[in-house]
Amino acid sequence: MLISMCTVEPKRITPTRPIPGGDGSRKVDVSHKPARQDCGPVQSGNCVFRPEAPSSPGEPPKHSVGAIMSIMMGRNVLYLNTAIPGMNLRNSLAILIFGLSCLSCCSGRSLRERADRGDAKAQLKLGEMYRDGEGVPQDSKEAAKWYRMAADQGDARAQYSLGLAYEKGKGVTQDGAEAVRWYHKAAENGNTEAQFSLGVFYSVGANGLPEDEGEAARWYRKAAEQGYPTAQCSLGSKYFLGRGVPQDYAEAARWYRKAADQGETDAQYFLGEMYEEGRAVAQNYVQAHMWYNLAASRAIGDNHKRDVRSRESVADKMTPAQIAEAQRLATDWRPKSGKQQ
Repeated sequence: MLISMCTVEPKRITPTRPIPGGDGSRKVDVSHKPARQDCGPVQSGNCVFRPEAPSSPGEPPKHSVGAIMSIMMGRNVLYLNTAIPGMNLRNSLAILIFGLSCLSCCSGRSLRERADRGDAKAQLKLGEMYRDGEGVPQDSKEAAKWYRMAADQGDARAQYSLGLAYEKGKGVTQDGAEAVRWYHKAAENGNTEAQFSLGVFYSVGANGLPEDEGEAARWYRKAAEQGYPTAQCSLGSKYFLGRGVPQDYAEAARWYRKAADQGETDAQYFLGEMYEEGRAVAQNYVQAHMWYNLAASRAIGDNHKRDVRSRESVADKMTPAQIAEAQRLATDWRPKSGKQQ
């Protein structure tokens, strides 16, 4: 059943206490109205939490959820248990869970309201939530609808997501040409994933685009220069093979290293090869072993087998001390972000 509000409703009591500074003969009514927090609509059979009634008539009234949550923001449940008279651990935990659920439903409602008002970022987020089934039923058509609303406003991420939906046929009729159209819009707006996708399409001739190595390299470069590791690796391969760009092993090694430093496993393998063979870098078996080892640690399937074979092959050319050094370097290695390069 849909309930339009989440209400915290303590049991009403009417204790009395002396007026401060008085003689105790005059009494004042200090009853509290139930605290109310509208969060709906939420999916629940019952959205009302009632803490236990006080054990004695003189016990102070229960605090509102707002007051309790403010205490819990800076402290913890055990503190709440002792900070508020009459509160126990069970009530503390129940109010915490209830309060967080209300905050969540309020957040979801706020997002939908912003999306309905035309906020492109909210529309994109709502589309992603429907795509993933995050807080809403999974619905590819609904996801595509919200992507389109944001994409029509020029949001690059939404344009890419809508293009991907057309490429995969998720929530829309599969249409390669429409995918390319939206990828182009996103790519021109700087989206690296769209730029890389166009590079792939031009590299192999897909979705109505001609095979064009020069265009492929151009789009790979746009994404690579923004730090996108897979595009950096692909651009490195273009330079290594001389496809779409002049063959240049030094440039290949430079782009492979940028991608390898971010953890791109193919780039790590290719860089290891260059160190083993001494192409555009000084031959160095320790470095080769390290990069093969790093690639093997995360690659899967045939690539993993390839990386392991190469690591074992170069190890046959190394001393035990060199192998130990390579293993130490691999253990100490940490990825860099694209911004650190």
